[in-house]
Amino acid sequence: MKVTRIYEAPRVTRPYTEAQWSSVVDLGHKVDADLQAMDVRLTMGGEPTFVSVGDLDAAEWNTTALGPTKRGYASELVQRLRAKYGQNGFLHFGQGKWYPGEQLPRWALSVYWRADGEPCWSDPALFADEREPSHYTTADAQRFLERLAQRLQLDTKYIAPGYEDVWYYLWRERRLR
Repeated sequence: MKVTRIYEAPRVTRPYTEAQWSSVVDLGHKVDADLQAMDVRLTMGGEPTFVSVGDLDAAEWNTTALGPTKRGYASELVQRLRAKYGQNGFLHFGQGKWYPGEQLPRWALSVYWRADGEPCWSDPALFADEREPSHYTTADAQRFLERLAQRLQLDTKYIAPGYEDVWYYLWRERRLR
């Protein structure tokens, strides 16, 4: 890997005056006090990082992408965020970053709503909650696809089962090393 600086922005070259630096330090202390009062803990990374209070040392919160409780906590958090900030919005559980050497991509849980307050979803009871067991089968998926195709006035002959080529992805993963 090689890192090359393409553009270097001009930097401040004169030192701050004592009064300016004192203002910066005072503001930093105020921000720290506000964060502590609100029980906000900061981390540094490419995106916000959530760590479980209940099991700080578990691998899923430190070194591995997934674990037994992480997705459940994430689902709970995104549901609460939707209820508080994105009412009449909708949820999207999709693919996030895919880091080299990882078997699968991370996930990204998102809430979308309209800034003008107009609803884009009216019945949150229809959201599936993956924390609750479901009983759906491949036959249910087939029936859904057939009805969707009919509703969109598409010929159902275009529906085809999809399979992941396990051997190809195992071969590809081995080439990453």
